Amino acid sequence: MSFLRIEGGRNLSGRVSIAGAKNATLPILASGLLSGGLLRLENVPRLEDTAAMAGALRAVGASIEEVLPNVLEMRMEQPPRPLQEGEESLARNIRTGVLFLGPMLSRFGWAQACLPGGCRIGARPLDLHIWGLSKLGATIHIGEKHIEARGRLQGCDLRLPFPSVGASENLLMAAASARGTTRLRGVAREPEVVDLCRCLRAMGARLEGEGSAEIVVEGSDGEPLEGASHRLLPDRIETGSYALAVAATGGSLLLCDTPPRCDLAVFFEHLQRCGVAVEEEQEEGQQRGLRITREGGFSAVSLTTAPHPGFPTDLQAQFTAAMCFADATSDPVVVTESVFENRFMHLQELQRMGAAVTLEGCRAHLSPQGGLTGADVTASDLRASFSLVIAGLAARGTTTISALHHLDRGYERLEAKISSCGAQIERMPSAAPSRRRAKPSIAALSARPSEKKPGEHPWLPAC
Repeated sequence: MSFLRIEGGRNLSGRVSIAGAKNATLPILASGLLSGGLLRLENVPRLEDTAAMAGALRAVGASIEEVLPNVLEMRMEQPPRPLQEGEESLARNIRTGVLFLGPMLSRFGWAQACLPGGCRIGARPLDLHIWGLSKLGATIHIGEKHIEARGRLQGCDLRLPFPSVGASENLLMAAASARGTTRLRGVAREPEVVDLCRCLRAMGARLEGEGSAEIVVEGSDGEPLEGASHRLLPDRIETGSYALAVAATGGSLLLCDTPPRCDLAVFFEHLQRCGVAVEEEQEEGQQRGLRITREGGFSAVSLTTAPHPGFPTDLQAQFTAAMCFADATSDPVVVTESVFENRFMHLQELQRMGAAVTLEGCRAHLSPQGGLTGADVTASDLRASFSLVIAGLAARGTTTISALHHLDRGYERLEAKISSCGAQIERMPSAAPSRRRAKPSIAALSARPSEKKPGEHPWLPAC
């Protein structure tokens, strides 16, 4: 397995282009199952999760082709076929394979999906997906490897007890081709859900209310939606991750092609309270950008994660890592995780680098020390992996990070982007040397090792 070697202690300066949003790409790819025509998607990030989703869609009969860099075209013209033996592995390591259920069932009356994988960051049950689809008229069977659903869906009123992003997306797609009207209350308000609604509307779906907690969908009564062209919104989590990198190291980065600032309003409020400047900037002929600058002191700030528009849980690990480099005179901080109960596995790795942090239930207590020391660390999940990159960039000495398959699932061309901004970071082709390795976490041990060779990327593998 390859690993990253980072020589820390360098300020970041330059510009980083933000890729398309991973968390919007995967459900929008699934929405292509609703269309009887050509769905063209632009600004698609080249990630392992995107490749896995495309491979799983091909396995059920979809045609997907990369016609230009970061541009995909998808068709689903025939009824889906059952997954063959071994094909469930195509989507086993992503959670969003379950999003096949809503659109496939709505259009064809039958659906099959792999049991989900993804990061082991806590309980992410499928009960809301199953409950909502059952209310719409589906009969669902959960087997050892697959979930299978049958039935002709009928619109109804649904109120989600928790604003689950995945369940909201699944039920929106199910409602798009159901009979009658579906009124969804308690819907997730994340920008990625809004982007899915924009794509569905471009395909001819009749809906209103996206961005609010209530969305009304008028179904097409089993008729396929139209073909469409859609450009994916920029990735707000990648935007926040790079903003926190420069916050920890110091310096100034221009983040190009960023999402609207309001998509990260609460996050940027926290960053500015730390002493980091966030300014909108637009170069001639370029899309909007944000300049992130940290030149003086760096104060520590506590946070509590929450569904959108609150502080994103997907930026909690990165923010916690950055707080390790806040001024030692800062008051201790409390990081409260209210979304996923197991999203603190990066703490033991930060402790190896000298972080003064302890965990009590859903709260991490951290005393800023003004810095950390490089060490050998292991990534446990996608966002935790970038938190270790932040720690390595700002720490004294050398940091090595292993288990990079997590990082490759969600960050496009990370080493190239950071290296261009003055960081000394390199991907090495063999296992990292063990200097003071403790037993890795259960999550790290249970994750499937990456099978790609150094420098190779499994973009849209053929079935």
